[in-house]
Amino acid sequence: MNAANIPNSQEMIARLAEKTSLAGCKDVVINKFNTLIAQQMWAEAAEIAANSQDLRTKETLNQFISNGNVQGQRNPVLYYFKAIMAKVALND
Repeated sequence: MNAANIPNSQEMIARLAEKTSLAGCKDVVINKFNTLIAQQMWAEAAEIAANSQDLRTKETLNQFISNGNVQGQRNPVLYYFKAIMAKVALND
């Protein structure tokens, strides 16, 4: 049996890669992130970025910033900061 015979196999592979940080999964996670950015799925992309050491970079932040405000919607960079803050504890 190969992955082509499994329904939603690419989605399953991407989710496994996000959760495990296994060697060789970096490209899968980055591709999933880029797909979500292209689809303007900011919250989902932000979650992936917050969970990936490879995506917590200035370039990623700039991707959220460069998309600016869309009338009537939250600024995409706020999703990124919210996801990061959920992963990191603040000092008391």
